[in-house]
This record gives sequence, structure tokens and C-alpha cells, in this order.
Amino acid sequence: MDGGGLSTFDIYFITGLTVLFTLSYSVGIHMNRRVLRRIWRRLSGVVRPICGRRVGFRNFGSSGFKVWCRPKSKSLSKLEISVFLLSREIILYYLYAKARGKRDRLVILSSLKERPKMKLDIVSRRITEKVSVSRGAKLIKVKGLPSDLIAASTKPKEAEKALRNPRVLGELRKIRPIFRSLSLSMEEPHLELLCDLDENLLEEALKFVDALGEAVLTAPRGGRQHP
Repeated sequence: MDGGGLSTFDIYFITGLTVLFTLSYSVGIHMNRRVLRRIWRRLSGVVRPICGRRVGFRNFGSSGFKVWCRPKSKSLSKLEISVFLLSREIILYYLYAKARGKRDRLVILSSLKERPKMKLDIVSRRITEKVSVSRGAKLIKVKGLPSDLIAASTKPKEAEKALRNPRVLGELRKIRPIFRSLSLSMEEPHLELLCDLDENLLEEALKFVDALGEAVLTAPRGGRQHP
């Protein structure tokens, strides 16, 4: 064969790689869609009693989805639940991401019925990303709070009271294996919860958000408010 052309081996090799990547891409999409169907079946059963029939839905293809509603809650006025999956279509990236500790994610955003008077951050020590607490916040210690969680607030006493709530602590302990971070602010959406995705803990994550929202709104509000 001419030295400038492709050999038979080269052609077969390139063809094989093309087929391999095409198959892995198709398999990856199928895997993600299967995960999403399973998550949606579980989540819809959890959301229906909270939101009723009026639920918004946005599909992100094989990467995830988002649902939102105005929940039947004493403390929450808006609720948004997003599911984001790793890209299984690109097998090398997926394996690299898993090795770096990346996981499918659950993000819950909610607005409270009243504007919170404090900022609160809770962060798991196991996450790899650099995390900073809100300006003016102080680290707080709460009896019963898992030791691998770091909490800080602009209103330490009020935050401690809210976190000591038995319902809050109980639900937080349940989602501890998947918990990554929580941020409470005075701007909407007031509360943001970030977790690894686990279909068996979806209900517990929502219960934690509802419990914390109620505890924050019923906590004492005296004292000076930090900017």
C-alpha cells in the first residue's frame, strides 16, 4: 500500500473506535433515562401529597429534570426540585468524575412564607469544593449536629435554636449520607439544599427543608440584624 494512505488495520481500528463510541453514547443515554424514570416514579409519589396536581415540569433531556410548585406547607411558599445526572454518555468523563467524587445531584430550592432574618450555612466536611460562609457569619456548635457538618450564621443564637429542633435534627441525620450543603439567605429563593442523589432519601430531604423552614420562622427574632 502507498506509504501516504491508511492501512487495512488503520481503517478497521478507526471503524471499531467509531462503533465503540457510538454504542457507549447510546448505552449512556439509555442508562440516564432509566435512572430518571426511576427517580421520577419515586419523586412523583412524594411530591403529589405536598403539591397536589398543579406541578410545573421542565425536562433536561437525559441530563435531568426540574419540578416546581406552591406546596401545602406552614412554612414554604415555593418549592423547586432539580435532578442533575452525570454524563454517562461519555464513559471516560463519567469514570473520571466518579473517581473525583462527583455524583448525581439533587437540588432543592424553596422560599419561605416570611423573609428570614438571618443567614445560615451548613457544609459537609466530605465535599471537595471550596466553600465559604456568608459575610458576617460566625461558626456555631449545636448539640446533636453530626460532627462532620460545619454550621455558621449571622444570628448564632437564633440559628442554634432552629437547628436544635428535634424534627430538624432527626431529618438531617437521615439525609446525612447524601448531604453536601445548605444555604439560608434573606433573598429568594431563601433556602438551597444540595445533596447527592438517592431515590430512597427524596422524601426525607423534602421533610428536612420543610422542618427547617418552620423552625427558622418560629425562632426568636430579637437582636441586631447583620447586613
